[in-house]
Amino acid sequence: MIETRTLEEIKDVLEYASKTKTSLARIMLDNMIVPLDNGDVDVSMFKEAVELSKGNLRLRASGNVTLETVHKIGQTGVTYISSVVC
Repeated sequence: MIETRTLEEIKDVLEYASKTKTSLARIMLDNMIVPLDNGDVDVSMFKEAVELSKGNLRLRASGNVTLETVHKIGQTGVTYISSVVC
């Protein structure tokens, strides 16, 4: 698994994986949730990551995930969601 924090990093990883023989199977999408002023969150980076990966790698959403946002994140199509719930 490799950790990414931006869409540009995801594009770089996908390009690398497409050009080399690698055992890479997962990309961690770290801290890609954008809190909005109205209390909601923007998960569009997750949606774009799913579109970019075209199902070639499994995607794990991580960072700033809460019980309140997990459903919305799950609707983006990511494969896994991880969170620390205290």
